Amino acid sequence: MRDTSIDVGRGLAIVAIVLGHVIRGLGSAGLLDTASAEYILWDRAIYLFHLAVFALLGGLFIAGSVSRKGVPAYLRERLVNFFYVYLLWTLLQEVLVRSLSNTVVNTPLPWYEALALWKPQAQFWYLPFLIVTTLILCLLRPWASTARAVITAALFVAIALLRWGIPGDFFGEQGLGLLLFLAAGTLLGAKRFTALLSRLSYGRRWLMTAGCLAASAAMFAFTPTMPSTTAGGLERTPFAVACGLVASVLAVAAVLLLSSALTSWGWLARPLAYLGRHSMEIFLAHILGASGARIVLNKLGIEAAGPHLILGVLAGLAFPLVLIWLTPRLHLGLLWAPPRAWSGARKPASATVSEAATVSAPAAAPAPAVPAPAAPKPETAPAPETGPAPSTGGPAPAGRSAGPRHRADGPTFPGR
Repeated sequence: MRDTSIDVGRGLAIVAIVLGHVIRGLGSAGLLDTASAEYILWDRAIYLFHLAVFALLGGLFIAGSVSRKGVPAYLRERLVNFFYVYLLWTLLQEVLVRSLSNTVVNTPLPWYEALALWKPQAQFWYLPFLIVTTLILCLLRPWASTARAVITAALFVAIALLRWGIPGDFFGEQGLGLLLFLAAGTLLGAKRFTALLSRLSYGRRWLMTAGCLAASAAMFAFTPTMPSTTAGGLERTPFAVACGLVASVLAVAAVLLLSSALTSWGWLARPLAYLGRHSMEIFLAHILGASGARIVLNKLGIEAAGPHLILGVLAGLAFPLVLIWLTPRLHLGLLWAPPRAWSGARKPASATVSEAATVSAPAAAPAPAVPAPAAPKPETAPAPETGPAPSTGGPAPAGRSAGPRHRADGPTFPGR
């Protein structure tokens, strides 16, 4: 059974990512003062947790996926998927938008610089991070034995601390501070994660959420809490790194506990889980939507930061969702994943948005006219934790196609 809290957690994190990029976009456009204390604090607070949440949740399913598919098949599918969307969306966003629209974007970029794929542009650095860490984890296989787990944890924690708060310029170099959270998710695993949360009562989840939030906020307010992937306007010192690490762990715990508690609030959990299931698509396309909204507002003469912030976030979320809706109708599946022949993905386990939307719900079998002794039912093996997500609304009505189905192991933003 799919753990909805994981999708809700991804939903919260992807909203924070869109918000963070909109704020930075407004700063680059001169609509917000990037030197102000408020801007620096908001930027640092958002970057303290959102990518760390994705790294931890992405690590939960790696061991199960490798065990189910085998290392060669897993690597082929994973790496081909990530290389494909990295190349495609770099060309779409950086070449077409920036190079052909230099008069309206914040940072004009010559087309030939956008083709320097060894230096990831904008948000796309996270895809090389996933590629490199996938290779390392499949090589070390920390789930195979206690010794391997200890070695991997020690290595990842050491690298994370050495690279904490240091942004990189080259392929696979940026984001290494997130290795700590990726290792935690990989060693924990989805089953243990779900079991740990299920032991907590509803009230205790809210109480622990409030406690983690309060502790993280206190550290953020009174200590130099440096985020994992950016300096956050702080001088990099051992104390700033240590404070940032502790505050980040507390903030991630708060988000995960909150996600688990919110699963009881269906009216809020359902849209957040939907955003979480489509975190990869939103990650890839949200800059186009948010930048488009800013350009339109500028053309209308609106320079107040408030409308830009609200409409930028809404457009950053809505534009990818519109593309998802159009995908099966306009056959845009190649926007999100390569042909299955390239990645070796099997259709039932890795249907893309466009492919899954054409899968109809199975018809119910007719009841027999005369009752007969029931044959013993063979035990049905539970669906693997990394399998397709069940439809949130049940089987599709007759004449309609089932909604998009997503795997738990990706290609999604942090890797499902």
